[in-house]
Amino acid sequence: MYAIHCGKMITAEGRIEENKTVIVDEGKIVGIEDGKKIPSSAELIDASGLWVSPGLIEAHCHAAAYLDDLNEMSAPIVPDTRALDAINPFNKDIPIIRKAGFTTLCVLPGSANLIGGSGAVIKLKEAKTAEEMAAYGKEPFKMALGENPSRIYGLKGQMPMTRMGNAALLRRTFVKAQNYLRAKEEGSLKEIDPQMEAIVPVLKREKRVRIHSHDARDLVTAVRIAREFNLDFTLEHVTQGEKISDWLGENQILCTVGPALLQPIKHELEKSILPTLPGQLEKAGVEFALLSDETFAVMYLPMYVGHCIPYGLSWEAGIRAITINAAKILEIDDRVGSIEVGKDADLAFFNGDPLSNTTRCVGTMIDGQLTERNF
Repeated sequence: MYAIHCGKMITAEGRIEENKTVIVDEGKIVGIEDGKKIPSSAELIDASGLWVSPGLIEAHCHAAAYLDDLNEMSAPIVPDTRALDAINPFNKDIPIIRKAGFTTLCVLPGSANLIGGSGAVIKLKEAKTAEEMAAYGKEPFKMALGENPSRIYGLKGQMPMTRMGNAALLRRTFVKAQNYLRAKEEGSLKEIDPQMEAIVPVLKREKRVRIHSHDARDLVTAVRIAREFNLDFTLEHVTQGEKISDWLGENQILCTVGPALLQPIKHELEKSILPTLPGQLEKAGVEFALLSDETFAVMYLPMYVGHCIPYGLSWEAGIRAITINAAKILEIDDRVGSIEVGKDADLAFFNGDPLSNTTRCVGTMIDGQLTERNF
């Protein structure tokens, strides 16, 4: 059992509370006390000069595996591929990211495919197998619209070659999956199809779909198709979201926004994401997380969040974007994303404001185990 006396504790809402003691036992937060109240059986962790936040969460990245292993570019529809098969628990990125205060990552397949398979939500604890890290049992489903699939397969002279082809091939695939599911439920299915089996949980809303889309047209098309097939979904990247921010807010679309530092390497990224966009989305009432889309450079995500604050993003929304909002998008907010009794003891310790580029993470706790401690 640990009693962590915090100088400043960051709550689920992004508020700062001072002089609190967090009680941790068997990997869970079991109490939050005013002042320095230390149970007799607890070991004191004195963080009285530090900021203590929920463990940071990256809702969309390609860390813990080589990107070449996360982009199956042999066909535009590969729903039965799984990021879990590519994750390497000994990957060099993991301790680097953990030292920056991150405790949870969502590792997604790349965006070369219209349907790229299933991602994995992992804890950054030391492990020998990917299964040990995949503690949440969540495998969000990855789709992509826009230039990536049409460019990659268009160069091969096959569908999809256009935005029309992107949408049409997605619709064909989901109709085929609907027919497959109907036959399965009626008992007339003659043969198991692994690709259709992978899509069935999506049709049944048992898996959330993460839809890569930068261009404003693709954002709207993604919502259109998701609603046609009654999918549970989020929009990923949303780099042209400033053009339709009010529409996103009115339609209550969950978004994961970024990356921050990507160069304009294709037409739909004529400009990288503006630092004004998160604040504009906040003003429009959009619930969002912020993403790095990176490997080891996940560690710089808090610095990017802080950079958006002078351009209209509130500090509170910035903290939520890499804690509780990211947890909600990943459907794990019952376990992590805030410092609350009953949740996993996943915490990060900083020697200043976590969103400042002059701040250092000096400790990370995952499931009640303190690692990378430097205080």
